[in-house]
Amino acid sequence: MADPNSTVVPMAPSVAHPLFALIPADQLDGTLVQAAEVGDGLITVVATPDSEWGTHEITGWRHLTDAEIDDATASFPGEPFDLAVPAISGFVQDDTEIANAVTNATNFLTTRLAEVAG
Repeated sequence: MADPNSTVVPMAPSVAHPLFALIPADQLDGTLVQAAEVGDGLITVVATPDSEWGTHEITGWRHLTDAEIDDATASFPGEPFDLAVPAISGFVQDDTEIANAVTNATNFLTTRLAEVAG
């Protein structure tokens, strides 16, 4: 049941977004409460009640570029690597900070995706 005092609007995780399937499970350490598409990227909000850093972690995810995949493959032959990487990540202390943090992460991720696309 959702906390009636929470300013977080729970929404179904964006599991249909292709990037979501590439995020390593250990990178979503907590309960996913929100996911929002940002172009080819994805913003996740994860409740982290056991964290010493904050109550929620906000992360902006992006795909590795073809050049980054080529570099990883050449540098670490035969080794696995993640195809989804965080472009920005941070913790907030309470629900009232989440909306602002998501807005900031969205702005940063939008800029970063444009830079990576070249």
